[in-house]
Amino acid sequence: MEKPFDLKALEAKLKEKGLPQVEGLARGVVEAVFEWSEESVKASPSKLDDLALVVIPPLKSLILSKVDEIDGKPAA
Repeated sequence: MEKPFDLKALEAKLKEKGLPQVEGLARGVVEAVFEWSEESVKASPSKLDDLALVVIPPLKSLILSKVDEIDGKPAA
């Protein structure tokens, strides 16, 4: 890896592990993790963690925009 968080390096590592559909797989993982996180926060009895509901959408959007860069093509 030549630079931190190099998406091409991540793609190569994932392909080495037999994951040819890297971007689609990564998108699915991100969607599932954020869905689980939001459901968990809403189900939690603590109101303090409700602050995460403010952070989740923009963070998810940022991460998905980075995932979209994996193959070097804009999302369809």
